[in-house]
Amino acid sequence: MSPTVQKNMSYGLPLLSLAIVAWMPACLQLSFFISSILSYFQVILMQNQSLRDFFGIYPMPTKPVPTTSQPRLKIAPTAQDIIHEMPTSRKIPIFKPVTDFAQGAKKILGDNVKTATDAMGQTGAKKIGNMKKREKEEAAKYEAARQKQIRAERDAAKAWAKSRKQNHQE
Repeated sequence: MSPTVQKNMSYGLPLLSLAIVAWMPACLQLSFFISSILSYFQVILMQNQSLRDFFGIYPMPTKPVPTTSQPRLKIAPTAQDIIHEMPTSRKIPIFKPVTDFAQGAKKILGDNVKTATDAMGQTGAKKIGNMKKREKEEAAKYEAARQKQIRAERDAAKAWAKSRKQNHQE
């Protein structure tokens, strides 16, 4: 911060806050005043080197240290740099550690582990082509009962709408 800005802020901000606080309750103004006085004495005490030594606080810097180091910002690589650094093979084994872990776990646990396809074949929905004759008959029976239930619900809804319409006309 430049010295001019610092000087303007040190005089301007108190005047601005005084203008804002002037219409507030007196206890708030008193609180701001006491807080400012205590902060002023705290700054004076913290600048005292013997007090800093007593409490084990690092000494205040005497003057700014000139920086001769390079800026901390790094220059981003261009797209050409990235393309030239890329490996020639695009096959990156992203899921290899996961599959290796799963295969290792299956080897350790043996037959107690079932893959997802094994589990789906036993408990999941089966394709109609793979169903036995009895299973196909049960599925057809269920579908017929379900269609009958859907027709009954649709007929009941139509009857209700028709009776409601007749009630409104009367």
